Amino acid sequence: MKDRFHRYYFGEMGPEEAEEYRLWLIEHEDDPELEKIMAEAFAEISELGTAAPDARRGGRKWLVPLAAVLLLCLCLPLSFLLGRKSGKDVLEPVVAELTRSKGQLESVEWIEKRVPVGTTDTLLLSDGSQLFLNSGSRITYPKDFVSSRREIFIDGEVYARVAHDPEHPFLIRSGDSRVQVLGTTFNFKAYGEDRCVECLLMEGSVKMTIDSEKGPREVLMKPGNIVQYDRRSGKVSIGDFQPATFRSFLDGKSLHFYNLTMEDIASELERRFGVRIVVMDRKLSHTRFFAIFNNNESLDRILQAMSAGGRMSVRRVDGDYRLYSTK
Repeated sequence: MKDRFHRYYFGEMGPEEAEEYRLWLIEHEDDPELEKIMAEAFAEISELGTAAPDARRGGRKWLVPLAAVLLLCLCLPLSFLLGRKSGKDVLEPVVAELTRSKGQLESVEWIEKRVPVGTTDTLLLSDGSQLFLNSGSRITYPKDFVSSRREIFIDGEVYARVAHDPEHPFLIRSGDSRVQVLGTTFNFKAYGEDRCVECLLMEGSVKMTIDSEKGPREVLMKPGNIVQYDRRSGKVSIGDFQPATFRSFLDGKSLHFYNLTMEDIASELERRFGVRIVVMDRKLSHTRFFAIFNNNESLDRILQAMSAGGRMSVRRVDGDYRLYSTK
């Protein structure tokens, strides 16, 4: 890991490899080894001040102030780390990233926003796109879009109305999944702790790309498509729903479970209601359910309805909900 970081740090990667590694840094910001490497890099700045690294790239000698190079490499992971330690729901920019736009280096301020459990929130991006964020979500986005593509990072669920701009594709990244759109309305759910990644398309078109252990998979979606990716099995399934009757979490606090495991359903209910729900056995954890709740039902009512089929029972123990398989 250290050798690859140093190759990036000293500009020894080509543009495409450097971009992929920059995204890798963002997605692996929790890695303690990476944090150690970053700390060593800052120690190097302290020792060298603004000395410039001397490297060979494309047969030419180039010099860039050390602090600027490090800023270019590390600002996004650092903003993640500082945000996580601040305890704030919204993190004002602490570090800027340098990015190249139209041949010029421009400063990009990244902002992180977190939505507390049990609440929802909205966000208007600089391009006019509207994002509606569900409980427990985290989004990292630039204050202004300055590059050829509009790129944000999501851990959670977002209902998006993306401003139409064919010349600047809109890209949502979430771990091993990403959604690229030109202008559309869709619901994308990709919580880091959940087994299932899900995208439902209401209007327009999106390309969903999944980087699984079985290799990359691209799905071009049309309105009415629902794509689900099982992170454990690597399976990608494509189904249909009725966009005209679909109600997102914004509308009456609706919930939809399209063939989801009870493990993921329990996680979603925990985020919605802020209580602990424990699935007590593996069989029930892997059991799949199809259920829709559109009338702001209580947690007790939801669990009662889901247990009516006789596949599970529910008990309250010390304020927690415990779910048991009955078949």
